[in-house]
Amino acid sequence: MNEHILLANEKIAQLSAEMQRQDFDAFLILSRQGSDGYFELLFDQTTEHLCAALFRQSGAHALLVHSSEAEKFARLTDVTIQTYTEDFASAFTALMDAQPITRLALDYSEDDTSADGLTLGAFTYVFRYFHLPMEELEQKVTSAAEMMDTVRALKSPIELQRLRESIALAEECIAVCRDEIQQGMTELEISDLFVREMKKRGLVSSEGGGPDTPPMLLNLRGGMSHRGPMAVKTLPGDVLILDFFCWHKGFSSDVSRTFYALRKGETKAPEEVQRYFDFVNGNIDMVLSAMKPGVHGWEINLLNHQRLIDFGVNDPGIATGHQLGRACHDGGTVLAAKKRGRLTEGIVRENEVYAIEPSCINGLVGAHIEDDIVVTKNGCELLSHRQKELYLIPYKEGVAEA
Repeated sequence: MNEHILLANEKIAQLSAEMQRQDFDAFLILSRQGSDGYFELLFDQTTEHLCAALFRQSGAHALLVHSSEAEKFARLTDVTIQTYTEDFASAFTALMDAQPITRLALDYSEDDTSADGLTLGAFTYVFRYFHLPMEELEQKVTSAAEMMDTVRALKSPIELQRLRESIALAEECIAVCRDEIQQGMTELEISDLFVREMKKRGLVSSEGGGPDTPPMLLNLRGGMSHRGPMAVKTLPGDVLILDFFCWHKGFSSDVSRTFYALRKGETKAPEEVQRYFDFVNGNIDMVLSAMKPGVHGWEINLLNHQRLIDFGVNDPGIATGHQLGRACHDGGTVLAAKKRGRLTEGIVRENEVYAIEPSCINGLVGAHIEDDIVVTKNGCELLSHRQKELYLIPYKEGVAEA
């Protein structure tokens, strides 16, 4: 049995249990060409033609696909495969009519993009099937966001293995490239090193991106933000931030590392640069100690923000971390300020995977370190290897100081 089917069986079993727990009568996904991310989350593949996956609390799950695509789903354990050739609408009606539906969960959300994959075109099939005024239809359908938050967040054994592999491959790229970075190189030139190593390993650095998409390699003189690399040269005294995420078998890593470019005569970073780096490492120690099942996302963030305030940061507005999975920012509970709503009020759960980044930047000085963890029964396990020392870029004669 291929890995797509094995993973699909794991995720559909999770979904079935969650439908029972939350008392969902039925859940429908309509997708074509990957339009609904929940389909790939559950089946680990997409379809070219329009398809409908209908899951019922009774366990009578069914997948309606074009006849040309039925074979790749044929060995699913708990899903009946139905096919159509030309008339999707009639086949869809028969699928829905098989058992009465009291209340139907759909993939839409007002506050979570990862739970909002139902397109307007796909929704018209639901609208025509029930043939109800919108006011009455709103009583018939509900959002699947809360249920699917759980299915997405709690990683199955195969998902966790793929994440481990993705993170290990990202760290391989960093280990090779860090020794090739030289003063005088631009952000673009340094990023090209990582693109080269990603290509060797069949990785991409953006979800759905091509093999030439560069990682985020940021010189603090160029501004610290979610931006692409620019023609900013690495000069003596610069602090560089590598925010490196790449996809392997559909799952993302997210690892950040901090570099310092030595000035002439220096053998180590200045005291102020080292102070920021050590402070951020201390923040990571604190987060690792606090991450365990039952803690709210905002509580972790509050611990980090209080430490930042004590360090002298007046407005620590950045989040402390986010979930990791099929997307780099994978939805669900985030480690951010409580005022940001539902996603910060969720609790941390066993088998969730997070990228933690309790960083501190102050102008041209600072550190950004990001590591990946999985939540365990009593705490958490590191999936990446900690950066305990600043990565130093040797001084190069002839390169002007910043």
